Amino acid sequence: MNEISKVDYYGKREVVENYFERRYGNNSGKLINKRELYAVKSLLPGKGKILDVACGTGRLGMILNRNFEVTGVDTSKEMLKICPYKNKIIGSAEKLPVKDKYDIVVALRFFFHYEDIEPFLKEFKRVSKKNGFIIFETYSWSPRSIINIKSLGGKIYSHNHKKILEILNKLDLKLIEKRRIFLFSPFVQKKLPFFILKFITKIEEKLPDKFKMDCYWKVQV
Repeated sequence: MNEISKVDYYGKREVVENYFERRYGNNSGKLINKRELYAVKSLLPGKGKILDVACGTGRLGMILNRNFEVTGVDTSKEMLKICPYKNKIIGSAEKLPVKDKYDIVVALRFFFHYEDIEPFLKEFKRVSKKNGFIIFETYSWSPRSIINIKSLGGKIYSHNHKKILEILNKLDLKLIEKRRIFLFSPFVQKKLPFFILKFITKIEEKLPDKFKMDCYWKVQV
């Protein structure tokens, strides 16, 4: 699927209304959500102005406290209707419609929709303060990068870590930290019985990061 169809898909009311339930709606989904948000929280600085790019329903707000002032940007009007943020803007990540500079730019569950992430990182740098941070997520592999499942929004892309490091170097972005979780797709894990998922999670915690497919990056401008 191309970018236009992605925008159309996530702009559909029926997709938006069931989005959180489909991703995180049972006990297994709640554990997945908790682990994803913890990975992000562990990378956040203590305070600052945050730009949440492709903010969706505003899930990031679940881990923010009064030390953060957050603005959400998304192409989907339906997503923004649900998003609880006080500051919300309709717009594209390729050309962010903001005038401010931000301490932190965050993009979750976004880059895997695109094969080329360099233009987005360049744009995120543009709206970041000097010495600010960009936090983003990529998949190192996924069966959905091979199989196009239209009912789930279409194809997603995996990204080679060596290639990402080359992009960071090209854009003069400094890698500060990486966090990796999940042995396989969280969408699949959500369908597992909770006791099985807990067992798999315990095994995962003992394995090297190279076996984990979901990576959270913290880079500095």
